[in-house]
Amino acid sequence: MPKIFTYSLQKEAFIHLDGDLFPFGKVPDELLNASLISQKVEKATDYYLKTQNELTGNFNYFPNCIKNDFESNILINAVNAGVLGESSINFIKEYCEEAFKYINKNISCLLLYRNGLFAQADKITENMRLLQRFYYNLARQIKR
Repeated sequence: MPKIFTYSLQKEAFIHLDGDLFPFGKVPDELLNASLISQKVEKATDYYLKTQNELTGNFNYFPNCIKNDFESNILINAVNAGVLGESSINFIKEYCEEAFKYINKNISCLLLYRNGLFAQADKITENMRLLQRFYYNLARQIKR
């Protein structure tokens, strides 16, 4: 959630680079001017499927784009947020608002759910995967 909070504070176009990413040279203008920017699109893994099963068994609220994604037969996709940004601030504001809503409406589930994915040592990774998948699906929904 610290990343989401930081994104929510932005007032103009930005690109966030994780601290373990080392760019060589200037960031290309085409990237700086892209409407949405991410490190890459990730394809389905067992982690995403496991997380989806955990979520559907324990969460009470899902944004429409996530409900639609869970119910579809398409391959699970998400963004890798090692690099994330946009050339206008509108999408990221909506993403942050909806991400906070997604988490806050399920906070009681997260607090009660102590033995699963979101309570383990790797919970930061799982929480980020949840929000990376949400970013991808919200972007797809808006782009249509």
